[in-house]
Amino acid sequence: MGEFQIKKLKDKDSVINDPKVDKKMKYKCEYLGDFNIPNGRVFSIYVQIPITYNSYKEAEKSNVFLRFKKIDGHIVLFMYKNEEDKSDDQCKVIDIIKWNEWWKYRVVEMKKESYNNVSIGNEDFLPNGTNWDELFGVSNLNNDWFETVLGIENIINPILNTVEDLLSQKD
Repeated sequence: MGEFQIKKLKDKDSVINDPKVDKKMKYKCEYLGDFNIPNGRVFSIYVQIPITYNSYKEAEKSNVFLRFKKIDGHIVLFMYKNEEDKSDDQCKVIDIIKWNEWWKYRVVEMKKESYNNVSIGNEDFLPNGTNWDELFGVSNLNNDWFETVLGIENIINPILNTVEDLLSQKD
């Protein structure tokens, strides 16, 4: 599908290099990744990373990964902060998302007719709200089953600090 990369702001350098602007901004990252299910269907998932970064450079270093797991007979999505020199199972869990927490994620399914396309765009996907237990066929999976989401990119979005923060800052 592609190498993991960070989507850049159009004019990020003007934000990063202007301390007056950058100190007034905070940043959030949205994780975009792909996963397949046992019957070969292809999906993409967008998940808001629940961390606010104090600078663009800090947001660029965001290093998380997602993994679906079977827990207590249901499929849940774990978000991990990838830490250096640690194996995947030793990384810190920063969020656990259940299927019914729809405000935390967005899933789209690739249209079957787009599987062989060289170039893939938004028009090649359709929203999909299928329950993850049904999607992965939870009853057919072992208790130690997991599916790691292939990271495609982190989309960095600037956000303003709170009004109080902005008013309290001196130029």
